Amino acid sequence: SKVYDHYLKPEVVHVQPGNIIMHRFICKCYPSKHVDRADYEDSTGNLKHHVHLCQPDDVPKAESIVAFAGGATYSPAHLHFLLAMWCACRHHPFTIVDNPEFLSILRMLYGKVEVPSRVTVSRDIQLILDETLAKLIQQFESLDGKVHLCVDGWTSPNIISFLGMTAHWHEAGEIRYVILEFIRYVRSA
Repeated sequence: SKVYDHYLKPEVVHVQPGNIIMHRFICKCYPSKHVDRADYEDSTGNLKHHVHLCQPDDVPKAESIVAFAGGATYSPAHLHFLLAMWCACRHHPFTIVDNPEFLSILRMLYGKVEVPSRVTVSRDIQLILDETLAKLIQQFESLDGKVHLCVDGWTSPNIISFLGMTAHWHEAGEIRYVILEFIRYVRSA
């Protein structure tokens, strides 16, 4: 099959219980990507699937996003990050990734775009939050000065109550701040 031309020569990566030999097919275009396949498998479906995602069908140069963007490249991981940040920072619902018009725009720019599900976007936001909090704690621990906490409660015009907590500190000649928590009250105490 011509699909093998897309990969480097396969290497044996490990033997599973029952003496099943696994072969790793490493992508020539993106050596960090690979497809593992058991010795007994004779289907090339997974190999073809990767090739389909890795090499878009030929499109006229005038219709290519590369021509428009001056060499910008698509990355599924970067799209995951950008969608998570967009939903979190701009208060978009996670279901926006299911919006047909939004999907049409993405597919117009790159025909083989892999759009994550709304569950994945939610999970990605939580992972970004966890990583950010860990880095924020490290930053606070390394500060020479003090960190001031501020708590503020208020009610929105549509009678929804909130409590916000922020941290403020002085660094490099500037006052910095970060929102630590933003909680909606669901019942009164």
